Amino acid sequence: MSETSCKLAASPETETWLTNLTSILPSSFPPHQKSPLRILDLCTGTGCISLLFHALLSPHYANLKITGIDISPQATALANQNLQHNIHKGLLASRAGAEICFRRGDAFDDKLFDSLDGESREWGWDVVAANPPYVSPESFKRDTERSVRNFEPRRALVPAPLQHEGVKHGGDVFYGRILRLAERLGARILAMEVADMAQAERVAGMMQTGRWAEKGERTETKGWAKKEIWRDDLPPLVGCDQDSKDASDSMGTGEVIVKGQGNGRCVVGWRHG
Repeated sequence: MSETSCKLAASPETETWLTNLTSILPSSFPPHQKSPLRILDLCTGTGCISLLFHALLSPHYANLKITGIDISPQATALANQNLQHNIHKGLLASRAGAEICFRRGDAFDDKLFDSLDGESREWGWDVVAANPPYVSPESFKRDTERSVRNFEPRRALVPAPLQHEGVKHGGDVFYGRILRLAERLGARILAMEVADMAQAERVAGMMQTGRWAEKGERTETKGWAKKEIWRDDLPPLVGCDQDSKDASDSMGTGEVIVKGQGNGRCVVGWRHG
């Protein structure tokens, strides 16, 4: 594997929200807890989010369980190579080899639900994170650079056409599925990367109302107790309120908080209980 095939974070924007997320986890999951902190990384790609989770959390948690899922066998193979590469380079603790695993799975296949639910019965999943394909077919043709269109795997950026049924915005199709999966698995925190503020508001709206279209049908969940949109320029202390504002003007609700400055980048939810 080449030296440049994977960093510990996929991009500076991803690193920002992920670093802030890991900084608040100890307040919900005490580091001295007996059970492992269990993290599910959906649409993991080359595994960079899973690797950064471990790098940031392993100094504080004695026991981690991080599982990365991707539909592409090439991606999961590369993710496993990246894991071993970063352990060899000393960028990850050696225990990461036992505490991180990558495997193939399709977010739109109910068999994945059943498999993950079976794995979670003893301890449950604490955190679900996802950086899914979120570029609409129209935006891919209109807005992406030629180098991206020519060399980046389209499947990693644009949801497949058959997944768009019943969804108004083609780039949003994964989010309802991820919300449903996170609820079914009992995850207490869910973080989803998005493309921009418009998409962040739509995804936060799904989380707020508990309703979205999936395969042409209306789907509902029980909702999330707390919802936030994190922008690219996010203060180091996520709980700090001076850079927060109410998003009621754009979303019709005063229950979603927007933090930071710049482009919308991540939608975060906390479950009831």
